[in-house]
Amino acid sequence: MMGRRLEGTAPLPSSIEPMVGQLRARVWLLLHDRRRGRLYSIAAVAIFGAVFGGAIVAGALGSNPQFGVDSGAYWVAAGKLAGGGSPYNAAMLAGPYPAQVAGAYRYLPIFAQVLIPLSWLPLWAAKLVWLGIQIAALAAGLWFAAVAGGGVGRLDRAISIGLAFTVFTPTFACLLQGNVEGPLALLVTLALVRGEAAGGVAVGLGTLLKLMPGVALPALAVRGPRGAISFLVACAVPTAVSIALAPAAWRDMVVAIPNMYAGSAAYANNLAPAGALAAQPDLAFLAWLEGPLRLLFLGAAAALGLASIWLARRPGGWPAALLGATLAGILAPAAIWYHYSVVLLPFAFFAWPAASERQRWGLLAGLGGFALAVGWPLIFTVPAFALFTVSGLAALWPTRTSDRLDLVDRARIGPIGWPVSAARAPNALGDPEADGGAAAQVGAAEMTLEGGVEVQ
Repeated sequence: MMGRRLEGTAPLPSSIEPMVGQLRARVWLLLHDRRRGRLYSIAAVAIFGAVFGGAIVAGALGSNPQFGVDSGAYWVAAGKLAGGGSPYNAAMLAGPYPAQVAGAYRYLPIFAQVLIPLSWLPLWAAKLVWLGIQIAALAAGLWFAAVAGGGVGRLDRAISIGLAFTVFTPTFACLLQGNVEGPLALLVTLALVRGEAAGGVAVGLGTLLKLMPGVALPALAVRGPRGAISFLVACAVPTAVSIALAPAAWRDMVVAIPNMYAGSAAYANNLAPAGALAAQPDLAFLAWLEGPLRLLFLGAAAALGLASIWLARRPGGWPAALLGATLAGILAPAAIWYHYSVVLLPFAFFAWPAASERQRWGLLAGLGGFALAVGWPLIFTVPAFALFTVSGLAALWPTRTSDRLDLVDRARIGPIGWPVSAARAPNALGDPEADGGAAAQVGAAEMTLEGGVEVQ
């Protein structure tokens, strides 16, 4: 039987139209079959988990020199501080140094002080402990973000986190090298889903771990006084104790951190296009673009920072404000490493349930662009940040009716790795299932595949 064609479209030849109808039905089922999406997601977790999990295990056994290359630097710095020395190398104090230096400790002294207990362990054991902390912190952050966003179904959340740990390759780099994105993502999540006071504490602690979250301070201040006060207390009290215990380390920090920012960021794997371009002599004829590209990213960071202040003043605008401030903190430095994008995962998990299907695809495309940009930063970095920024802000944008916590509307989506129809809602037991209209559409599509009627 011939199906109805859309208004305004040209008629198809009678011999082709049934095949087109079947193709449409197959595509519809592929995109909207929740059970099939789960199976694909589980298969992806299994395949990539075996590959990347095996690579991390091999690295832990000593066959990969990248395993714990950063957590090893933390271990060394903590040991130096425990012995009364400075966590910073002499070269870091002598003058500007490049963005990638093996063994360089680039954080505030307080982080190394917190990690002093790790320095009591053998290096291999300290690396494994930090790997466990990373995994636990990132998994907890993504779980909390998904729950706060309104996602239902423990299986769906578990699959989504599995995809973030396997298919999203920046997570692999973060875990393998021992960076700080796991705890940082957890703190960002707490700032995202908690109230003013707790959010201020989370941003403050994140700033002590890595300076980037401090960009959110102006937005915190306009959101409400409790957030700013909590931020200042969370920063001031630990810092005062840290300075009292190791004043020389803080004096060295005042020299070492500015020297880092003054050093070269010319690396082919730098996601900042200006730095990537400077690292490729064969593209010397494009060297004139380095300045404009740097200004583009600085301008985008400034615009997002200002937008975060404006959004924080609006009811329900804090999630979008924090996303804007976080993106501003990532875009501003001259060196952007692709594992930085792990910090953006909590926003994707939080926004996912309420986002439109177009916004979900935009979020996925942006995350995919981050993974590809490590090899081709001049091609993928700008589109990746643009897609994620636009899609994320659109999904989190405050509306007149929102506090953005309409959990019924937000609980319509399955695993983050597979966009499905918004026509899904939880049943009385909390398990997502199709409503009557969606069930009818699935039935019609199945009829088409069996030679029945084209989906109308």
